Amino acid sequence: MTILAHWRELAITPCCSAQENASAAAPALRGIARHRLYRPRSRVYSRAQAGSGQLEGFAMRTRRASTPLAIAALAAAATQAGAADFSCNNLVPLGQKMICSGFEPNWAVELVCDGPQMTSNFIDAFSGSGIQTTPGSVTFSSENPWTFETSHPVTGSIAYTPAGCSDEGDNVHDFTFTPTGAPGLSEPFFPFCCRME
Repeated sequence: MTILAHWRELAITPCCSAQENASAAAPALRGIARHRLYRPRSRVYSRAQAGSGQLEGFAMRTRRASTPLAIAALAAAATQAGAADFSCNNLVPLGQKMICSGFEPNWAVELVCDGPQMTSNFIDAFSGSGIQTTPGSVTFSSENPWTFETSHPVTGSIAYTPAGCSDEGDNVHDFTFTPTGAPGLSEPFFPFCCRME
């Protein structure tokens, strides 16, 4: 009997319950299973498993290929971050200087980062007819706030105050210098702004 004949037989066979209908259909289904066109479900499973294996193999090859690229990307990011973070005492970027200038009397201290060791300049614009710049060294005893002493000596501390300091021209700056001593000057000392150049 062909597959079509089996299905026709199932279609015209009367039944009174789902259980009787299943019992009637069982011999026909067994006949279909023996037909040469029927493919066992085990082969379907094996193909699915094989497909899964191929996908797993593809994923493993993708991971292997992407691993060197990920490592290279991380190394490049670390290099860029290291270059961006290089500074003197975590305060002044390499090649720049921080200028903290007072007003009335007019004087300033410069912190210069031209290499691993920061240097300083004391600018005197109050004691003579001109502006005198005296270079010197600087030593830090703390960071954030940055407490320091120059060889002049200028002493005090610099605090990071984002947009918290305004100078005499109403310019806003991110660092505030609170001096505690400077050559030729006496207390009281008042905080003033620092800018980066």
